[in-house]
Amino acid sequence: MSSDGNRSYEVIDHKPFGLTYYRIHSIYYDGFEEFSDIVYARSNNFATDNNVQIVPNPTSGHINVLYYSSTDTELAVTITDASGRKFYTEKNQILKGENAKGIDVSNLTSGLYFLQTELDGKVSNKRFVKY
Repeated sequence: MSSDGNRSYEVIDHKPFGLTYYRIHSIYYDGFEEFSDIVYARSNNFATDNNVQIVPNPTSGHINVLYYSSTDTELAVTITDASGRKFYTEKNQILKGENAKGIDVSNLTSGLYFLQTELDGKVSNKRFVKY
């Protein structure tokens, strides 16, 4: 490591978006680079029904669908392209509270995709980019 010791950093994000991920990219005088571990913070407005997020977005091969449900229920997930062609569909029983569903999208070609979730009769549509 090219640093002359431990460093301490503090940042305040006054407008975080639901679940926000952070990491530090350090570049030292000798050109050495490194990344910190990824940490996350959740804003208080994340825990609302049918608040669906996709991370990371854009992605190179794997997404996590983050969502909240006020009851034990069923979640339906569908991924389509701009022409409406389906690439993924699945239904799962989920538990009350915050949940995450990992999906491997490495087999998709680069482009814009649409993720539709149906949770407690409410439909949410989100976009993500596969590169």
